[in-house]
Amino acid sequence: KYEVPRYSFTALVPARKEESVIYDTIMSVNAIDYPEHLKETLILVRDEDDDGTIERTQAAISDIRASYEERGEEYPDNVL
Repeated sequence: KYEVPRYSFTALVPARKEESVIYDTIMSVNAIDYPEHLKETLILVRDEDDDGTIERTQAAISDIRASYEERGEEYPDNVL
């Protein structure tokens, strides 16, 4: 028998020149079966020279936000 989750966690996802995989990585981490109010994902991207990774990161966050809106739910703003 599993206990009810009560501990929060933050997933740190460092990325550099990862535009080909970062979208799927973010979506996979976000799909972890854990209460939304107890999980947070921080994507760490160097902004000086990695526009491709930043663009794909923003697309993933936008799509996650849109999925909540489509379900009529409030986005918990836990993917940053």
